[in-house]
Amino acid sequence: MKNNLREEKEVVFDGCMNVLSLPSGWKAITPKKNNATSEIIVLFIPPKASYHIILKYNKTKHCELFFS
Repeated sequence: MKNNLREEKEVVFDGCMNVLSLPSGWKAITPKKNNATSEIIVLFIPPKASYHIILKYNKTKHCELFFS
């Protein structure tokens, strides 16, 4: 299992975000939150995955994550 984790790509985002529609085999963790509106999200992406990450802000300045 450790080998699989090493092969995954790790993507870290810092900001107010929601993880939506995570593709199969992907994992997301939020290791810590602070009292502000920011949050750190770590995505573990399987090796050889093809992906696009799109960040969109809505009118209330909340950020959403989309994958394709």
